[in-house]
Amino acid sequence: MVATILGRDPPPGITPITDPKIRASFTDLFARARMGWQTTVKNEIANADNRPFVYVVNKTDAKL
Repeated sequence: MVATILGRDPPPGITPITDPKIRASFTDLFARARMGWQTTVKNEIANADNRPFVYVVNKTDAKL
């Protein structure tokens, strides 16, 4: 199974996976199922002191 996902020579009777997007999806599935990987989402406040973030535009920005 891993050889097929990685694009190596599969065992006899198994069709190799040639599409890279499908191989990447299977690799992600394998890592989550067998290796215990998890996707974590972490939300943070931009300013730790709870002040709003202020972006100041100046004249030099217009030249970029």
